[in-house]
Amino acid sequence: MVIATGGGGIPVIRNEGGDIEGVEAVIDKDLASSLLARNLGADTFIISTAVDAVYLNFGKPEFRHHPPCDHG
Repeated sequence: MVIATGGGGIPVIRNEGGDIEGVEAVIDKDLASSLLARNLGADTFIISTAVDAVYLNFGKPEFRHHPPCDHG
């Protein structure tokens, strides 16, 4: 089992003067993890979470519950 792409580092850029400075950034860990799994050729990709359900378009007017699925 591989657990990776969890963030935790300090995001930085090299500015025009060549110095490193901190910047605000957000890492979409689900997307980063899925891209890692795809690039590694993983047979199975699982996101384990403690939420009550999966929702589509969360926080938008068309927000809705996604029914459970079983691909096993």
